[in-house]
Amino acid sequence: MSRAAPFAAVSWPLRLPVIRRVFVRNSHSRSLVVQPDPSFNIDVPYARAVPAQRAGKIQAFGAMIILYLIPPVIGFLLLAAHFFRSENLLVALVCFLAVFLVFVRRPWAAYTIQVCLLLGSVEWLRSTISLILSRSASGEPFLRLAIILGSVTLFTALSPLVFRASKLRDHFRFGSVSTPKEQQ
Repeated sequence: MSRAAPFAAVSWPLRLPVIRRVFVRNSHSRSLVVQPDPSFNIDVPYARAVPAQRAGKIQAFGAMIILYLIPPVIGFLLLAAHFFRSENLLVALVCFLAVFLVFVRRPWAAYTIQVCLLLGSVEWLRSTISLILSRSASGEPFLRLAIILGSVTLFTALSPLVFRASKLRDHFRFGSVSTPKEQQ
């Protein structure tokens, strides 16, 4: 009595689909697109072809996200330098580590960044007022200090507004939770 091998119906050598990598050049950039080999006549469910136009949009989308996130990063680095100069090393470390929250693509990370920057602008305002009062009490000029620290306060206070952009809202997945009415 002979036992049939479980692979008896498969002809050997087994022909596997070949995935080829194609560089597609569009008007913006060169991108790598994975496509199934057209000579293989069976649909390959695990090989997903990315259209060249969509691949270019993905790269352009990433570049815009980086440009949008520059003001919050600069705001956190300015706050870290401020606290480091005042020898508050723990808060300076927290401000420096808050820069890495821009890599977390969750709504809570965006909200945390916004709240921290608003609290940072309050700290800049407090610091500006106290330095102006101490300079004016000692009779030293304070106009240049007021202009510089006022602009830093304004920059830090306006940095959270970049999260109102639709690209950042998509990046941090704002509004991704759908209500039961939207599901119908």
